[in-house]
Amino acid sequence: MTEELGHNSITPEIADQLNKVVERVETLAEERANLGEDIKEVYGVARSKGLNTTVIRQVIARRKKGREKVDETDGLIEIYESALARELAS
Repeated sequence: MTEELGHNSITPEIADQLNKVVERVETLAEERANLGEDIKEVYGVARSKGLNTTVIRQVIARRKKGREKVDETDGLIEIYESALARELAS
């Protein structure tokens, strides 16, 4: 049995729990933003060393997918390119 709480019926305990949840989410959001900046810096270093960051991103995405899914995707790409009689640029 649940009751709908009005804005005046929040107990101090619930308010404390709510505050902790909100603060935790805010902290995690800040950490995520910092990680994003760190990742940008790593890509910047890679770029400065002559590495192709577009390819690095593709490699990372493929690693996340797993070998089976990557093989399936590669096979479909080959089929589609063959069907379109597309030649690779030299």
